[in-house]
Amino acid sequence: MAVLDQADPRPLAKRLGLETGYDQDGKFMAGRELVSRDVTDPKTGEAQIESIILSVSTVASHPGKTLAGCTYSLDLPEEEAPARPELAPPPITGPGSDGH
Repeated sequence: MAVLDQADPRPLAKRLGLETGYDQDGKFMAGRELVSRDVTDPKTGEAQIESIILSVSTVASHPGKTLAGCTYSLDLPEEEAPARPELAPPPITGPGSDGH
């Protein structure tokens, strides 16, 4: 990540062809996915999606500065993503919960 002496991030975001995601309340965020490809973990054979996103933003901790950098991630394909039971609604219990 780079901290640039540039108060307005919009010209840089435009020059880099980034899509503005947020621009209000003194906060600016823009980005563009540079890489999105299917890869295979060489150790496990598991399918993954490699993604690299270029972004430009402002942050309250660095007033008058622009932050620029990349985010790298490896994710499971949507159909292979593990279930997240902590996000599932609780089971319905009590009188009448058996469908009768």
